[in-house]
Order: sequence, then C-alpha cells, then structure tokens
Amino acid sequence: MTALLTPDGPVPVPRQNPGDCASPPIFRAGRTYLVGAAVYDDQYYNNPVPGGPLTLRVGNVTTPRAPSLMTGAVSPTKSSASLSWSPPADSGTTAITGYRVIQQRRTDAGTWKPEGGAKLSAVAHTWTSKRLSPCHTYRFRLSAVNARGTGPSVDLITWGGH
Repeated sequence: MTALLTPDGPVPVPRQNPGDCASPPIFRAGRTYLVGAAVYDDQYYNNPVPGGPLTLRVGNVTTPRAPSLMTGAVSPTKSSASLSWSPPADSGTTAITGYRVIQQRRTDAGTWKPEGGAKLSAVAHTWTSKRLSPCHTYRFRLSAVNARGTGPSVDLITWGGH
C-alpha cells in the first residue's frame, strides 16, 4: 500500500501506467507519503507479518537552519570566551552531524580575519576559545552541519576590545 497523505486523509498514489499494478508509483518532491510494509520470516516466506506504516517524505535535501544562542550562555573571562547554544529548530531534511565554529579577529582596518575555530560533534552544545587577547575584538560564528552541508551561520558574540 502506498498513499499520499493529505489533510482529508490518505489518497492512493498514481502509477506510471495506471492500468498496471506492477508499474512503479509516481512520487513528487515536497509531499509526504504513507508506505505499508510487511516483514517476512525466512522459514515462513508465504506468511507475511504486517509491519507498521512507514512515512516517506520526498524532497530536496536541505541544510539545517542556524542554531540559537541560549540565554546566559556566553561567559567571557580575561583570556577566554565560552559559547553555548541550542540546536536549530529545523535540522533540514537529514540529522545534524556536527557544528562548525569560526573565530574571527577584527583587524586595525576594521575587517574580520579568520583566526581559528573548530569542527564539533552533533552532541556538542558548548565550545571555549582560549588565549584571547583583551586588546583585540573577536567574533564567533556558529553553523550546524548535516549530510547536505553547512547551514547559515549565526554570530554568537563579539568579545574583547577593552
């Protein structure tokens, strides 16, 4: 059984050749389908055990949205800054595989120069940058990563320049 899920309930999915039940169904991007499944035991191949419904979402694979800074998450000290965040509300069409932190330092000309960072695991929600100079201003940008790639970044804090 394959059905398109609509607000009015499941609707049969049309086949490439409507009169041929062996013809493959036509799936369209951006829609959600209900697919019936059965489990077969090797000893009892002719006795399928009905499986639960599976949900199939067809669409383009997308990157995750930007993570969010948690309230009270930034703890700058004299020479370090600790960042803390919550995962994005939307991980895209695949699970988050990690996070990317980019540390930048403001130059005398007022531009931002990359100066470190880290690739972190999907379970990481904190990161600390050490050995910062209080004479410089730093910016930290964070992005979530999934199988599709790196999502948009969010500027977590600007630190220093005292």
